[in-house]
Amino acid sequence: MNGTITVRQAAQELGVSPQRVRKLIADGFLKAELMNPRFLLIRKQDLKAVAIRQEGRPRKSPKA
Repeated sequence: MNGTITVRQAAQELGVSPQRVRKLIADGFLKAELMNPRFLLIRKQDLKAVAIRQEGRPRKSPKA
């Protein structure tokens, strides 16, 4: 478990809710290891991939 954190800890690091972290995992943006049916572990280095994403919805592109 060295270098891994829980969903709650990941949420605190990213400044989002634990539900948002679970959604990122479900959508494939964040990798996690299932330890048992109710416990996920996330590698700290994998947080960097989602930490650089901008907050909020992407802007709509102007219609040509």
